[in-house]
Amino acid sequence: MFVHMSIHQVRHGKEKPMIESMRRFGVACRTQEGCLDVKIFQDQDTGRLIGMTTWLTKKQWQSARDIMTAAVEHDPFDDWETKPPEVYHLEEVWDD
Repeated sequence: MFVHMSIHQVRHGKEKPMIESMRRFGVACRTQEGCLDVKIFQDQDTGRLIGMTTWLTKKQWQSARDIMTAAVEHDPFDDWETKPPEVYHLEEVWDD
């Protein structure tokens, strides 16, 4: 299993368009082979938005990146975010 996680620090008042952008990314993700799940969370203390997509394999995520990126390519992230997102690529190392 492979997880793509991004943590976005969003400017006050820009949460709604950022969530909509993340939703479009997720909709594009769900159409791709190997995508198991898409979630968007908001940290209740910091307001940060966290996106997580879960995949069967890293290779399937890599194959889908262009389509997902195209879904948000014209979004003004520089206007919405205070800094670039933190991005994590997590590979499962243990499953009970």
